[in-house]
Amino acid sequence: LTVEIPAAQVDSLIRSLSPAMSTQIGEVYAGMSAWRAGIRSGDIVIGVDSLKVDDWYEMRQKILGSPSDSVLLTLIRDGKIIKRVVELESNVTLGEERLIGITNIQPVKSQQRFGIKQALGYGTASAFGFIGRNYAGLFKLFAKPEQLARNIGGPVMIASMSNQVGAKGISYLVLFFGSISLILMIMNLLPIPILDGGHILFCIIEGIIRRPVSLKVQAILQRIGLTLLLLLMILAFYGDISKLLMRMMAN
Repeated sequence: LTVEIPAAQVDSLIRSLSPAMSTQIGEVYAGMSAWRAGIRSGDIVIGVDSLKVDDWYEMRQKILGSPSDSVLLTLIRDGKIIKRVVELESNVTLGEERLIGITNIQPVKSQQRFGIKQALGYGTASAFGFIGRNYAGLFKLFAKPEQLARNIGGPVMIASMSNQVGAKGISYLVLFFGSISLILMIMNLLPIPILDGGHILFCIIEGIIRRPVSLKVQAILQRIGLTLLLLLMILAFYGDISKLLMRMMAN
């Protein structure tokens, strides 16, 4: 049986089938636009671009449907009404667009336990999926270098995020640091001279040309690789500090 639903009625049908979710913000992701705008966990969204919203789905649809690259959020915080302009941004790693970096309150949490064999299987699959998404995101990032500063975080952001994650519990903190370790491995395997990925690249080149790459060429390429890494570190620190300053000014 196939039922055709008019496009105009799809939204109302989804809302009728889904339980209404509060517009209270549960988590604000460090470094993202909502965080930079000074939005906090516990804030309640009552309007998007001066239009009233009653539930999370309606709020999300208004944000996604905004014709501009930013939205004006009207919030309630400690009994006071405040307004914040939040930029809509894309996360190249996640492959998602028009994000502001918030989640809703999730009062019900379920926990499922697995045996050692199942846990290893799920953990391995999850790790490989994470690695694949990050490599795909890196390729997209290289195609859009103007988004580099917005999508990378340095030590300051890592410290801020670890503090945020640690408040949830030790299991979340372990998962977070495991993700950081995987990201470091991903970066280390990039084909940049001075990294392990660069050494692998040299081995592949030597296998193709059937002779060693000259030490002079290796030295030049390693200097270039070191310069790129230093520039990336400077960009990460600049991005971290600018995000912190934006949040401080917003508050």
